[in-house]
Amino acid sequence: MIDNIFSALADPSRREIISILYRREQLPVGVIAKQFPHLTRQAVSKHIQQLVDAGVVQKSRRGRNTFCDLNEESFQEIGRWLYQYDRFWTSKLDNLKRHLDDG
Repeated sequence: MIDNIFSALADPSRREIISILYRREQLPVGVIAKQFPHLTRQAVSKHIQQLVDAGVVQKSRRGRNTFCDLNEESFQEIGRWLYQYDRFWTSKLDNLKRHLDDG
């Protein structure tokens, strides 16, 4: 699943959709699409569907509207995956700090 998530996040428009949903939860597709005047509503819907397929975004219907929201579990999965590399970067940054302090 992590590969699908990173693949979905590789596109700048999809990352912007994530940012929009982070700032304002549960938005209708139409409201999200208005944030992308350079893209058609169909193009935005395709981007949203790719995020849904990757598990990053959830859609729900309310009446005639389709609402989107972030799937918190997928971001927790990203966090767990990145955490395994925390040790590597922490030791590298600690070594750099010691080098600069000694210099």
